[in-house]
Amino acid sequence: MSEERAQFETARAAQAALDHTSPPHSRIIPGDRAALGTGLTLARRLLDQEQVPGVLVVGLDSYLNAASINHYLSEERLLVPGNRDGFIPGEAAAAVLLERSRPDASGLHVIGIGQGQESGRPDGSVPSRAQGLSHAIREALADAGADAADLEFRLSDQNGESFFAREAANALTRIDVPGGRKRPTLTTADCTGEIGAATGPLMLAWLHRLLAHADAPGRCGLIHLASDEGARCALVVRHQP
Repeated sequence: MSEERAQFETARAAQAALDHTSPPHSRIIPGDRAALGTGLTLARRLLDQEQVPGVLVVGLDSYLNAASINHYLSEERLLVPGNRDGFIPGEAAAAVLLERSRPDASGLHVIGIGQGQESGRPDGSVPSRAQGLSHAIREALADAGADAADLEFRLSDQNGESFFAREAANALTRIDVPGGRKRPTLTTADCTGEIGAATGPLMLAWLHRLLAHADAPGRCGLIHLASDEGARCALVVRHQP
């Protein structure tokens, strides 16, 4: 069964189990971590153009099955004895409800969205030059009307593989100002393992709670995500007390 077909069948089974039919604007977006950018772009369009009170963005994924485990073992990408440059497979579902809001409304605001495409691949067959992520970050900053100096922290989807950590470091070097601040780097994979498409919604839900605390790393920050197949996504978020 193809990935797209499996996702369709999963959605249909969920509707049957809940005895609920999804609204006509609902979409299934194939992809892994960076698919969040496509989902948020669609959500923004619906909130701007359609008479909808809110958009629910749901991400779900699982690496805990024999096919996925065997595939990533053969690619030497799992964290196992003898390979420290790998990830821990996991599974999760996460959801966030997005609504239109005034700039002064309290809560977490997504103020910039950017997407890019990277030719580099984790297996090293094509080296990464971080051009896709650099483009996504610049696009997100422009969309937000901000610049790199406004970013007080970053939330990274790096999962333990050095490929993604190096790419993010290179991209930030490209967009930052010389002598810029050293920002705290937050991650979720150290707590959840690699959870693919659930990563983005989880990040937003976590930041919504984290940034409301007195010891938050800042009010304005960058979220960046990368997919194995080359998609890159960057968000600029701001917390309003």
